[in-house]
Amino acid sequence: MAVSNSNVDVTGFIIAGGRSSRMGIDKRTITIGGVTLLERTRDLLRSTLGKEPILVGDNFPEDTSSCLRDAAPDCGPLGGLVAALEFCPSAWALIAAVDLPYLSTDELFRLLHADRSGFDVLTLTSDGRPEPLAGLYRAATAPYWRYLLKRRRLKLSEGLMGLRCGLVRVDKGSSALLNINEPRQLRALPK
Repeated sequence: MAVSNSNVDVTGFIIAGGRSSRMGIDKRTITIGGVTLLERTRDLLRSTLGKEPILVGDNFPEDTSSCLRDAAPDCGPLGGLVAALEFCPSAWALIAAVDLPYLSTDELFRLLHADRSGFDVLTLTSDGRPEPLAGLYRAATAPYWRYLLKRRRLKLSEGLMGLRCGLVRVDKGSSALLNINEPRQLRALPK
């Protein structure tokens, strides 16, 4: 698919921090099909938006200008989301987790081309529940998320309940929202 001009008001962010404590190794370095999860997600956002995404996390080994530190350490994805939204130079932020190995441009284009009017957030879903780490967030919601972070209300799914959140369904049977958090999930991935 070609990059759309309607995406000029969207900046891509990869939530790629965390300790990967359940996995036991840094998830960013996991290789599937000869490509690390970080490279795969970076390529996905770059090809979808036509510009380099910004990496967000609190434990990057390399010092690079394309990395943004979490708004607060050890706060899970909420710390990364707050940092992304507060930094976001566009009206919308496309947020993608590094541990969604089967997310594709098809799903992201579906999300980007959905009607955003009346919504603060649009997320992908496979089962009627939002996937907060595959979503399009209005940058103006940053103060709301900062408020939740200050109160240590860290669950993104609960935070979404306080906003106007729309859902964009992935195809039935799609693996796009399959994430990997534990070694057994990694071993179960299709070869």
